[in-house]
Amino acid sequence: MKTRIWFQRPLIALAVVGAIFGFSRPMAALTPNDPLVSSQWYLEKIGAFAAWDRTVGDPGTVLAVIDTGVDTGHPDLKDNIWKNTAELLDGLDNDGNGYPDDIYGWNFIEETGDPRSRFDSFTTGAANHGTLIAGEAAARGGNGQGIAGLAWRARIMALRALDSQGDGNTGIIIRAIDYAVGNGADILGLSFVGEDFSQSLNDAIRRATDAGVLVVAAAGNALLNGQATNLDTTPLYPVCSDGSDGKNRVIGVAAVDRNDRRSSFSGYGSKCIDISAPGENIFSTQVVEPSKGFDDSYGGGWNGSSLAVPLVAGAAALLKSAVPSLTADQIREYLLSNTDSIDSLNPGFEGKLGRGRLNVSKALIAAVTVAPAAPVAAPTAAAGERFLVSFAGPGGPSEARLFSGGAFVRSIAVYASNFLGGVSLASGDLDGDGDAEIVTVPGPGGGPHVRVWNSDGTLAGQFFAFSSDESTGLSVAVGDFTGDGSAEIAVSRLSGEPLVRVFNRAGIKIAEWLAYDPAFRGGVRLAAGDTDGNGTDEIVVVPGPGGRPHLRIMTFLGAAASEYVAGDSADRGGLEVAVGDLDGDGQDEVTVRSAGSGLLRGFNRNGALVHEIEVDQTGGPGPFSLGDLDGDGKDEIILGTAKGTPPALRVLTRDGVLISFVQPFIGIDAAILGAVVGD
Repeated sequence: MKTRIWFQRPLIALAVVGAIFGFSRPMAALTPNDPLVSSQWYLEKIGAFAAWDRTVGDPGTVLAVIDTGVDTGHPDLKDNIWKNTAELLDGLDNDGNGYPDDIYGWNFIEETGDPRSRFDSFTTGAANHGTLIAGEAAARGGNGQGIAGLAWRARIMALRALDSQGDGNTGIIIRAIDYAVGNGADILGLSFVGEDFSQSLNDAIRRATDAGVLVVAAAGNALLNGQATNLDTTPLYPVCSDGSDGKNRVIGVAAVDRNDRRSSFSGYGSKCIDISAPGENIFSTQVVEPSKGFDDSYGGGWNGSSLAVPLVAGAAALLKSAVPSLTADQIREYLLSNTDSIDSLNPGFEGKLGRGRLNVSKALIAAVTVAPAAPVAAPTAAAGERFLVSFAGPGGPSEARLFSGGAFVRSIAVYASNFLGGVSLASGDLDGDGDAEIVTVPGPGGGPHVRVWNSDGTLAGQFFAFSSDESTGLSVAVGDFTGDGSAEIAVSRLSGEPLVRVFNRAGIKIAEWLAYDPAFRGGVRLAAGDTDGNGTDEIVVVPGPGGRPHLRIMTFLGAAASEYVAGDSADRGGLEVAVGDLDGDGQDEVTVRSAGSGLLRGFNRNGALVHEIEVDQTGGPGPFSLGDLDGDGKDEIILGTAKGTPPALRVLTRDGVLISFVQPFIGIDAAILGAVVGD
């Protein structure tokens, strides 16, 4: 059965007083460099800037915009448009999904693979609508132009299912929903309403939610009589399409103004509305089509409950990006349980605007504070992209948390959630494909279990470096030790026999040797780097507690290329070691620190002291590593914190100048370590 879908036309600039331009806000920890962010007043209101300190989204999260079309060539959207990689532009249905040439989504109105708006018969509001929605949710942030969407890096699946006057029918909407679900969407944004109940639409939404897709829908705007709709007495759809089984299948979104008061046009109700979000004076991306009078890439003064939907959908995308193992039900509950109460500001509408106004920062903190119980995918690094990875020592969770540009990206649970022995990791290109893999090993109390992760987060392999009944914990280093263009893995015990074993990606042992006299039982710490500039990495070994500071630079076969005393020869506390090119001369130096000291000392291959820096480590020295986080050819110092101090990572130049600071964990008592992946 066909029905009319009432499109929620924004009250365009002529219907409002003063579209906002240049609205100022306080500085936040992570501020995107997009020049028009100051016009997006609603971002500060919902806690976006604080949320971006933890994640800016991930291209593995897909948000379907079912609307009037999206300007897929818009400069602030084009890099985030979902692409069907199984399809070719050849007139054929290459992937067999029933839609030929659907590379960038589908146009269900004109039945083509071009999901942009059309201009044969249009209204300005309708033609812009899908592009406005897409920009709010996921415009590319940090690219130095325009605005920032809430989920900077999420993908937008563009599906045109309403015409350019804002009208559609139930059958087309259902097809678009089914397409989105079948092609991998995680979230559906439905910024339209219809008056007639449709069991077929309910069934389509049930199929979506049963498939694990989160559905977000608009409350609806005031009709021609100017009266907003009480959805308890006059339900609209799909916002009220929860079904008859009592499950909350649709997140219904009402609109509020900048003072958290219900927008006069917004629908409301205790049954269908779950949450509120800003929906007035919205500034976002607009369609660019100069031949039709669409000259402005961005604009403000837009209003409507339809414009509150992408903020909730974008918030859901951030949570999914940060913790990909979250289910749709979990994301819904995190969003609804971590709102800001607005009932006192809306007398007469208590309980009819959902559980409160969206606060994405609170929801995200709640989601990431609880470590996922199973391994989840790590983001795939774009060419040249580098991640700062944080992990915890004994007493902390067995997970790694990834940051990009200072913002939290996501968490990887690398071992069982009940293992609290700490984690160490190293990275390198193990298969020679140009992408770095991540190699993790457990700390004390864990078996000698080495795990290898692809850059997309899938588990590529795992093996035991020593007997599976051992629990000494491991040290790991990764480098191209054989000079064949692919990295290998070196592993040693943290205590006991000073044996080093070298493995290839498949876990096949290719060498083993003793780093020190077999009578020494303090274990060995490893690092890797090219200390002579010949293109092949060496393995650097230092003793654990009980050994004098005897540093050795070894080939992978166990031959000593160089060795020297890296400190006071009477010191028996053991050394920490890292290898990196701090001065940018193309040759790695070895940096060490004695136990309990804040002094980092750098040596060249021959043992000459080349740099020295005393780092402030209030509360005790935390672990350190080296890595080229910014890609300038010079490694930075990654400085963690000691157990008993607030968890943090600092990134410093060779001279000790602070570059960035992140707080990777909340409420744990463990040493914090850091490393660079993608270096």
